[in-house]
Amino acid sequence: MNSFDPPEPIKSTRFATQTASGDGRQQGDPPRVLLITITVVLGLVALLVVFVLPRWIAAPESDTTQPTVTEHGADIDKLAASEPGDSADDPELREQTQEKLKNALEQLSKLESMSGEHWAKAEVHAIREELESGEKAYREKRYVAAQNIYASVTDAIDRLLEEIPTIVERLLDAGNLALANGISAEAEEAFRQVLTIEPDNTAAQAGRARAATLDQVLALVGQAEGYESLGQTQAALRAYQEALKLDAQAPGAASAVARITAAKRSSRFRDAMGNGFSALAENRFSAARKHFNQAKKLDGAAESVDAALRQVDNAESSYFIDKHLAEGNKARAAERWDQAHTAFSAALKFDERLSPALAGRDQAAARRRLDVQLVAYLARPERLSSDAVHREASAVLESAKQVSERGPKINRQIANLGKALELAKTPISVRLLSDNATQVTVYRIGELGTFDERSLELLPGKYTAVGKRAGYRDVRVEFSLAHAAQTAPVVVQCKEKFAFGN
Repeated sequence: MNSFDPPEPIKSTRFATQTASGDGRQQGDPPRVLLITITVVLGLVALLVVFVLPRWIAAPESDTTQPTVTEHGADIDKLAASEPGDSADDPELREQTQEKLKNALEQLSKLESMSGEHWAKAEVHAIREELESGEKAYREKRYVAAQNIYASVTDAIDRLLEEIPTIVERLLDAGNLALANGISAEAEEAFRQVLTIEPDNTAAQAGRARAATLDQVLALVGQAEGYESLGQTQAALRAYQEALKLDAQAPGAASAVARITAAKRSSRFRDAMGNGFSALAENRFSAARKHFNQAKKLDGAAESVDAALRQVDNAESSYFIDKHLAEGNKARAAERWDQAHTAFSAALKFDERLSPALAGRDQAAARRRLDVQLVAYLARPERLSSDAVHREASAVLESAKQVSERGPKINRQIANLGKALELAKTPISVRLLSDNATQVTVYRIGELGTFDERSLELLPGKYTAVGKRAGYRDVRVEFSLAHAAQTAPVVVQCKEKFAFGN
């Protein structure tokens, strides 16, 4: 920026005149001119002797020292009062000059409050020199010249003040460049100058704070880079993070943290995927799913994770379908129809339309019902002697015979039930013994009267014989008949006599 040039001084103009003598002779006649000159000079000398000389002798020397421009508190009126008096002085012009000086000094004070001497040293020096020349013109009562100078100074200061945003921007750029280059002292000075101009400038405040920790931050970054080059990523990460705590814009620290973190995340991602596939190969589906979900948290956008999770689902379904089908077929072969039904139903939970499981479940359900019926009839063959039960059992037997691919268990059941049905209609001989005094009745058979011994042909089953005799307590005898068991005689006698009997 160029220094300010003082305005052009106001120059007095001399006018050359030509006068004609009274006798018509041209100016320059030596005798006439000489005479007039001598007369004028003598008159001036007389005036000086009469009027001016006594003042110089009587009046004490006045102090002509004027306040300098650096004394901004100097009173303008005092400055005017200290100048040599002049009866021809124009008070209005002088007052206007004083006002312009006041404006110039106020603007200069504002500039200096913003430390203009630091960022516009040459310009401020030139302004002060201009003000001094204005003061000189003021003392010499060249008020117009002084006003021009003061106005020029005010304009110059205004231009500097208008350039402050540009200057601030330039200083901020210089400070940031110094930060980028690691020169903390230069950065601190640039930001300090901005704050002298704009104390509330947040960018400068932040920059100055960064400059205060820059050396420590650079040391930490350098340390971190050393750790990273040695492969000590955890130590490098800690150092970078410490640098970022001191300065969120620590050079290269944020990107380094992101790089190291990404590398660690990528490593954990690979480990999780590897562990997942290892578990999958061993049919540990829950563990595989857990590892793949960990990988998904590390990289949710990775398509490989979703594909791996689908693979786990498919493999798990296939594994358990095969497992349950195998269990169902094994139970079916062994004619364990409860187990077969449970296994085929479990397979259908993974695929409800799986045809082998559907067929196996339906077959197991039907065979389980048939097996329950066969077992029930064989468990109580005496019931088969009832005509109704015999008919039901015969129908179940026919159903069992219609089963294709019968196993040894159902074949045994068919044979046993067929034999049980046949025996249920084959009478068994039983001997009844009494005392020829007891009236004997066999339920479902009828009254037999009194006898000593009697034989009956009865179908297998359970029977009840009742004996009655006057004056004696009744007796009740239950007995069962079965072809597989030895039939003992049945004794029906009333032996306990009432005390009040006849």
